[in-house]
Amino acid sequence: MGTMNWRTLRSRITGGTRAETTVTPGRVHHQRHADASVPIPLSQDHITTWLTAHDLPYFIDSDGTAGAIHTARIFTFALIGQHKEVLHIRGRWNRHATIERAEQIRALCNDWNTTKIWPKAYHRVRDDGIIEVYGESNMDFEHGATYDQVGTTLACAIQTTTQFFDELDRHIPDPALHRP
Repeated sequence: MGTMNWRTLRSRITGGTRAETTVTPGRVHHQRHADASVPIPLSQDHITTWLTAHDLPYFIDSDGTAGAIHTARIFTFALIGQHKEVLHIRGRWNRHATIERAEQIRALCNDWNTTKIWPKAYHRVRDDGIIEVYGESNMDFEHGATYDQVGTTLACAIQTTTQFFDELDRHIPDPALHRP
C-alpha cells in the first residue's frame, strides 16, 4: 500500500470539505521499536505519546482509559477487544439538549451517518429527558500498529468528531450565546 498525505486522507474522509483544526497528525519520534515502520502491539503508550506530542493534556481514569479535552469536548481513548487490539475513540458534545430536540438530533445523526465514514454519530436520552450526543470511531490493530498509524487514526477521529459537533452547533445554536 502506498503512502497517502494527510490532506488526501482528510479529503476522502470528510467528502472534500475542509475545516480548520489545531489537531494535525505529526511524526512522533518516540517510536519504541528500532524500526519505526514495524508495527508493534497496540498499547496505551501509543495514545499518550501522541497526545503529549500534540500538547493535549490528558488524564487516565480508574479503568485505565485515557481522556483529553479538545475544543471544550471530552474525548476518551480506550483499548478494547479480547487482546486490547481495537482503539475505541469516543467524543461527547459539550452541550446537552432537551427532549424537544430529539427528532432534530436524530435526523442530524442519521444524515451524518449516511454521508460520512467517521465518526458514528448517536445520541442517548437520559432518564431526566436530557439528550447527550456522541461521536465514536474504532480501528482494529490486530496485527499491531506503528506510532504514526495510531497518530493518524487519533487525529482523524478527533478532527471528524469535531466537525460533527460543529455541525450540531450550527443547527442547534447555544441559547446562552444568543440572548436578547
